[in-house]
Amino acid sequence: MNEWMRNRWVVGILAAVAVCLMVYQFWPHSPVSTRRTTKVAGKAAASTKAKSAGATGSGAKESRASTASAAEKAAPVQPADRVYLAEHFDLWRDSPKRDPFGGPPPKPKRRPVQDIPPASERLSIKAVWLQTGQKLAVINGQLLAEGDRILDYTIQSIGDDHVWVVGPLGREKVPFELGKSSAAKPAGGSSTRSRSNRSRSRR
Repeated sequence: MNEWMRNRWVVGILAAVAVCLMVYQFWPHSPVSTRRTTKVAGKAAASTKAKSAGATGSGAKESRASTASAAEKAAPVQPADRVYLAEHFDLWRDSPKRDPFGGPPPKPKRRPVQDIPPASERLSIKAVWLQTGQKLAVINGQLLAEGDRILDYTIQSIGDDHVWVVGPLGREKVPFELGKSSAAKPAGGSSTRSRSNRSRSRR
């Protein structure tokens, strides 16, 4: 051993190896050590963020739960109005069913007013009886009284020379044309108009 230590070549090699080891250990800007340090620091920062996020989420959940419980305690539950429910139950039960997803029902189509002729063109008065307590008229071959219906019209009133009807165009007056009509004179003192009366007035 002493012989090796006395050899200056061996001593020089050992000194060079020792210097290299010291330089390798204490070299601060080594790329390998820098990468390892960066990875370790990144993992530590990620774990810290995850822990803080978990703590924040749990704190938010606890605050929401406490807020909801406080709101439930603050707002009292009001009981249902039993009288109102009892009064409207039959109406709700008997109401027609309607599709909540469907639109409003279509409106019925009305016949245009301009296509409806006047009542004087559809009704023909042949005779009129004006008796005490009763008024009759022969319209389109039917003996009708006040309140009767014919076609789309209701007989409202019967006069000496006209008849008032109510139809699609509202209230209309249908004249009693003597030249196109004839009337009979019933017993009991009733007043009538006919072609014979018109001929007498001309004489």
